[in-house]
Amino acid sequence: MIGVHPERLVATLQDVRLEGEVWLDFSAVDRIDTRGAEAIAELADRADTASAKVHFRGVNVNLHKVLKLMDMGRRFTFTS
Repeated sequence: MIGVHPERLVATLQDVRLEGEVWLDFSAVDRIDTRGAEAIAELADRADTASAKVHFRGVNVNLHKVLKLMDMGRRFTFTS
């Protein structure tokens, strides 16, 4: 499981190695800015290309709503 820290969100998502299944812990992230949203969209594209499955753990309600608006709900698995 890879912990995602709010100040390192973009760098963490860019550095993720997409092999098989990847678990990302978003419990420390309260919200994202446009750079974070772009990094998540890029991660989704990279995961599709690599045929990797990405799981998001600990996503709060507000962040989950943003990700659904971005149509990311179908591209990632969310767990509590």
